[in-house]
Amino acid sequence: SLVAGVIIALFLVPAYSEMWPFLDIRLSFDQNINFYLFLIGVLTFTGVIAGSYPAFYVTSFEPASILKGTSKFGGVNKMTNVLLTLQFSISLIAIILGVVFYQNAIYQKELDYGYDLKGAISVYFDDIDSYKSYENVVRSNPQILSFAGSEYQIDRGYRNDPIKNADKEYDADILHIGDNFFETMDFKLLDGRGFRKDSETDMKESVIVSQEMVRVFGWEEPLGQKLIWMDTVPLYVVGVMQDAYTDGLWAPISPLMLRYVPEEDYHYLTIKASSADLIKINEYLESEWKTMFPDKMYTGQFMDEELSEASLVNANVLKMFGFLGVIATFMSVIGLFSIVSLNILKRMKEVGVRKVLGASVGHLMTILNKNFIIILLIASVIGSILSYMMAGAFMEMIWTYHVDPGVMSFASSILLLLVIAMATISIKVYKAATASPTETIRTE
Repeated sequence: SLVAGVIIALFLVPAYSEMWPFLDIRLSFDQNINFYLFLIGVLTFTGVIAGSYPAFYVTSFEPASILKGTSKFGGVNKMTNVLLTLQFSISLIAIILGVVFYQNAIYQKELDYGYDLKGAISVYFDDIDSYKSYENVVRSNPQILSFAGSEYQIDRGYRNDPIKNADKEYDADILHIGDNFFETMDFKLLDGRGFRKDSETDMKESVIVSQEMVRVFGWEEPLGQKLIWMDTVPLYVVGVMQDAYTDGLWAPISPLMLRYVPEEDYHYLTIKASSADLIKINEYLESEWKTMFPDKMYTGQFMDEELSEASLVNANVLKMFGFLGVIATFMSVIGLFSIVSLNILKRMKEVGVRKVLGASVGHLMTILNKNFIIILLIASVIGSILSYMMAGAFMEMIWTYHVDPGVMSFASSILLLLVIAMATISIKVYKAATASPTETIRTE
């Protein structure tokens, strides 16, 4: 088993490393002597623990009772039942966690972030002259659906400052945007109006706030509310927008405030294209960048990388728990099959006598399966409770916003495990229940 485990690790370690772009894990056998000490320790510890119980169990018998034939050997005892229950509990935990993370991946994929990053590319500029000259390149490409400028960006560069209203003060994310940015990023306006193009009043004192800001300040009528920024700057709410997950799903939503800024303040150019053309558009933008700014590194970035990272975490965790679930279930099924076989051998004469007395095949299968059904039910309860606690803990460790485990997650997982277990033992049990009573009773 140890040798087989090491050989399997030669394949699994590189596979795990490739799952994460930021990892480079290598399994080396010639650079760390502690690795061999660890293997020897595992082998020794496992051998001692695994062999202790049967050794003490066998040596507890009295020689006289063994010679007289009064001692009973074999079959299924309490320790066997406990270990089998533990095995199936672990299997169920892995299966349930895999199902929950699969549901979470669907939930996060379909979640409305309050804006649309699909097909969006963000390019950063040090000065407005570079921005204006590059904007002409963007404008000339018919595959680009829309573009807009801004001083800050959703996924990078926005500021966070305290905002006052009456006697309340809260920190808020502040995003300075230009013409058409609201529409390009597909923000949702719920109340009021957007910014008027080239309006000096809007640039000076108008803001659009998020639902979260309305909630934290407790406004019943948000439009027209006066805010104080940086202790001296008065701002007035002209619109309310849907909450936006500016930090993805990793951190709680913060109150958000949008301000309208002139073109001279632009540092980011946001380009929107269809997802099918996005790679070609990015190649085009990078090519034009190298022509116009040969001494500068291209600053274009796909804006959905944050979403892709969340999808990567979901997918990889799902793979790990899926793999663990398959292995744990396989090991549990092997143990179950072995124990069922031993139990049937022990009770073959009982089965033969019951058949002679008129017991049906269904009744015999119920008798033989009863103990294992109880084990599976206990394992289902233990596995469900532990997996519920673990799923919540894992989710909260990774994300602020995630799916909560539902009843169907547990019901489908338990049903799957029960089907696998019953399919494993049903043939063996059915064969024993339909065996000829003449042969089973005559067998010594």
